[in-house]
Amino acid sequence: MKFDLSAAFRDAIALWRALRDWLLRVAAPFFFLPLFASQMFLRPPASVGQGTGTPDPTAVLQAWSEMLSRAAPWSLAISVFSALGSAVLYALIVKREPTIRDGLRAGLLAWAPMLITAILISIAVAFGLVLLIVPGLYLLGRLFLAELVVVAEGRTNPIDAIRRSFDLTRNHGWVLMFAYLAIFFTGQVAVSVAEMFRQALSGGGENPVTVAIFAAIAAGVGMLIAVAQLLLRVTVYRQLTGSGSHVFK
Repeated sequence: MKFDLSAAFRDAIALWRALRDWLLRVAAPFFFLPLFASQMFLRPPASVGQGTGTPDPTAVLQAWSEMLSRAAPWSLAISVFSALGSAVLYALIVKREPTIRDGLRAGLLAWAPMLITAILISIAVAFGLVLLIVPGLYLLGRLFLAELVVVAEGRTNPIDAIRRSFDLTRNHGWVLMFAYLAIFFTGQVAVSVAEMFRQALSGGGENPVTVAIFAAIAAGVGMLIAVAQLLLRVTVYRQLTGSGSHVFK
């Protein structure tokens, strides 16, 4: 089937304009709040030995190891909440559930298999990146729709959902990979610019107000990245399945 990425982006923008209120009402608790909390409570360790010469490599490694061990539960919580939020939004947009309550009910039913699918995708992509980098990047494109089809087609078997994504994205893996990375890196650039402003304003210190403001900015960008990728998945799925580009009302 002929695939038009620019049309998919246009449809995603149209969905955002039509559903902005619904999207933000769901994305705020499931995407923004976990990211904001992690930004506030998981600050990177300050330079160990700062002002006393060359930092002790062992102390630096220990500080980062402790930070990463504390981050593990937050990463798990963010993944769990994000999976539920995505399932709810997919139910509202693709399954066209009439209310957020109905979307939440449908999302809860798909939550566990979608989370397992997301974990399997992360493992596969990470393994591909470790091997030769290119296979992992290619898998980003081929597995682009795996989580969505769990909700859209009721495929509660994660392996079946992954197989279905491979079928749908055949001959489009690289294009979808570049689309995914374009959205991701756009957000990362915005976060990096905000962080530079934060460091300049704080003068090397940790002003709680400045930290909170820029944590909110980073979490907001992360939320918008998640929503943008979700909407693009929906419009790509509609093109590749021939289900049209109608907008949920």
